[in-house]
Amino acid sequence: MMGIGDATAQISIERKGLADVDLRRMGSFAAFGLILGPSLRGWYLSLDRFIGVTGKTIILKKVFVDQIAFAPIAAFGVFTVIGLLQQKPVNEIKDNLQQNYFDVVKAGWTIWPGVQLINFYLTPMQHRILVVNIVALFWNTYLSYKTSKLPVKLQLK
Repeated sequence: MMGIGDATAQISIERKGLADVDLRRMGSFAAFGLILGPSLRGWYLSLDRFIGVTGKTIILKKVFVDQIAFAPIAAFGVFTVIGLLQQKPVNEIKDNLQQNYFDVVKAGWTIWPGVQLINFYLTPMQHRILVVNIVALFWNTYLSYKTSKLPVKLQLK
């Protein structure tokens, strides 16, 4: 899904033709998605084990912990791991983090708590990753756009 989100960003937001799609960038997003998917499953199992499975208070706790603990770490991983996979210089990754990281985390906090409330309350465990992947297609398009923008310092050179 992350690779598809990146391709969507390149084609629909950046207006690249199919021949101009950056395959290394798309591959970096796809590779990160292969890491993130199993991590999410383990994370959800851990939330169920340590916080509980059902009940309104338990679900609110799970969403809170998910957004405070997992979301910022995942966002940091997107900027750093994908930047490294794309062989970007460390200073460019750092600049991009400084300029876009908090915007991405805040944007995530406007979308994901509602998704996760519904997901944890209504969705059986075996389908939670599917729900996240459906929303993530759109989210990953946004992430690709934000992480692939050149930092302002580099745009001015």
